[in-house]
Amino acid sequence: METKLTLITQNLRTSGSQKGIQGERGGGINEVYSRSRRFRKMVQKHRPDVIFAQEGTPGWIAFFENDPYFLENYTVLYHWRAEGLQVINEGTPLLFKKDRFEFLDGGHFWLSATPDRVSESYEAGEGHIRISSWAKLKEKTTGQVCTFFTTHVDTNGITPMASIKQYTDQFEKMGKDAFAFVGGDYNFTYRGPVYEQVVDWNKFQDMQDIALNMSRAGLCKLGTLKGTLTGGWKDEISPDPNPGRMRQLDYIMAKPNPRFAVDSYEVEYTHFDLPEENVKPGYISDHYGIVAKVRIGTDADYSAYQCRYKEEEGELLPTVL
Repeated sequence: METKLTLITQNLRTSGSQKGIQGERGGGINEVYSRSRRFRKMVQKHRPDVIFAQEGTPGWIAFFENDPYFLENYTVLYHWRAEGLQVINEGTPLLFKKDRFEFLDGGHFWLSATPDRVSESYEAGEGHIRISSWAKLKEKTTGQVCTFFTTHVDTNGITPMASIKQYTDQFEKMGKDAFAFVGGDYNFTYRGPVYEQVVDWNKFQDMQDIALNMSRAGLCKLGTLKGTLTGGWKDEISPDPNPGRMRQLDYIMAKPNPRFAVDSYEVEYTHFDLPEENVKPGYISDHYGIVAKVRIGTDADYSAYQCRYKEEEGELLPTVL
């Protein structure tokens, strides 16, 4: 049965202070205290069913586990990437609505050659420790099952391709009729060399291109797309969104399946001002969030739109599914 879902991916961290919610009320513009309140405002605006988050430091996890709004509405699933080691404690939290889903399975793995234990990413001696959280969920009303992964891909050498293969291997185990999405900070630019190398449309699809294709056909509402990096944090008000999608590192990727559609797709460029909470104006992170509304288990076949978007007008070349 067709199921409508709203998805958000958001990198939570910035180069500013990483202090937690115990920081002084209305403190530094980039402290987690202020940025977490802006994030709550965005979530209340869009009411996503699933949130893919990255670089969730202890202050962020404490916020999710103690804020009344998130306590009431969301389950948060996370695991520290390297607890006890001399690195910043962080995870890739996955949040999902309590009233919409039944939790079937889930957990975490490392983006490395040894995914079942704490380990650096693939490029020996140069890699960081990256972790992925995931959940297999059943929508309570329709019974539709979908698996969600949140990711933060490393940048060095063979790591991006090897990390994406971990997800495509998972997809193959699910079977062709399953639905799955991987949201996160991929650390490679849109249509750049690494993107072109790792995004194999027969195995791993960019929902932005699907949205662009469907928008051209009048089937998807498309927001402004000017990249997902804010441009820095030296000033209280960050520059306008960077022109050109080459400044994009964040994506929601999908397992190929002809029975899903993208109804709307946008980057959230809002500059949040919450004077009622004594929070200074600013952004959530040095990344903008992506908001997508999708349908899974559709009656119609949307495979004709599941292909790389071409800027010029012309025939769309469908992926072989």
